[in-house]
Amino acid sequence: MTDPSATATGHLVNGALSLPSALRVKASSPAGVGGDFGPLGPVLRYGAPVSNDTVALSFLQPVGAKDALRTGMYSKTLTFTLSTTTP
Repeated sequence: MTDPSATATGHLVNGALSLPSALRVKASSPAGVGGDFGPLGPVLRYGAPVSNDTVALSFLQPVGAKDALRTGMYSKTLTFTLSTTTP
C-alpha cells in the first residue's frame, strides 16, 4: 500500500494542513501473515498461492493532545497493489 501524493506523504491532510503523525495500517487474513500497525508499505504476505482469501484492513491515526486540528474532513488517497513478488 502506498501514498502516491507528494503532499505530506503517509499523513492525512485537510487542505494545506496535515496531521503530524503518520497514518498506520495493518492487515489480517486467514491465509496470510500480517503484522501489527505500521507505516504504509507491504502489510500482508503469503507463503504459497492462495485463492478466495478475505483480507481485513485496519487503519490507525494517532492524534496528540497538542496537535492542531482544523474543522472539516481529513483524507488521503492510497494505492493498493497485489503482487506475486515482493514490491
